[in-house]
Amino acid sequence: MTVSRVKGLFAAKSKMTESNEFTSSALRDVISLGKKYAKSSCPNPNRDGCPSRSRLRAMAYRDRELTLRDLPLSHVVRCSPCFREYSHFRRRRLFVRGLQVTGATLGLAAIVFIGLLVCHHDLRCAEQTISAKLLPKRHGPVNSTDLAPPVAPLPLTVDLAVFSPSRGEGNEPAKKVHLPQKLLKVTLLLPLGLDAGEYEIRLENSVGTATLSKHAVGRVNSDDGVTALELEMDLAKATKGNFSLMIRPPGSAWRTYPVVVE
Repeated sequence: MTVSRVKGLFAAKSKMTESNEFTSSALRDVISLGKKYAKSSCPNPNRDGCPSRSRLRAMAYRDRELTLRDLPLSHVVRCSPCFREYSHFRRRRLFVRGLQVTGATLGLAAIVFIGLLVCHHDLRCAEQTISAKLLPKRHGPVNSTDLAPPVAPLPLTVDLAVFSPSRGEGNEPAKKVHLPQKLLKVTLLLPLGLDAGEYEIRLENSVGTATLSKHAVGRVNSDDGVTALELEMDLAKATKGNFSLMIRPPGSAWRTYPVVVE
């Protein structure tokens, strides 16, 4: 590579600049050629007048303590060893700078990611706190029966006609109505002679405590003339044993029937 070639490129640059036709591609060619020229065309084997490595390094790292007078610019472009050493420091500085930028970007991304995780956790905790305040408080542990679906009442028909005085009981032991310890939908078939109307029903234990107290409307079946009462009896929590089923017709006295919950 000769000095005349470099001068020719710079002369071409001047002409293109004057005609406003100098392109970025031509500028890159000139800069590339200038670097090649500075690396090899100015040997200085004795390193006459060369600045110290620390000065070249400070120049490559853009040390702010260096002033324009401290920069050995004119020497570096005319001394190939110094130019190569400066280029080496400059490439290393750009590489380190790229690592710093990449590390800072990754660190920022990590901070943002951690912040999002913390915000998500705080939001979930806030939602759980609000839900706990809005939901009704429960006392004691939750068991499986609390979460079980509602159970349909068990249908059961009880014929009380066997207690009709017209049939007589004689010396036979009193018959008892047997009811299971469940939620029941009971149809009571009343003895003959009891008319339609509103009836009062009670279920009392052996000491007279009412386990159940309800009102039901008696309706007469047109086919057989029997009056029937329909009502729900929740005996799931009742204690097993003997009870008294008490029925009072409209305007009449109580009628009592022995019952066994089992």
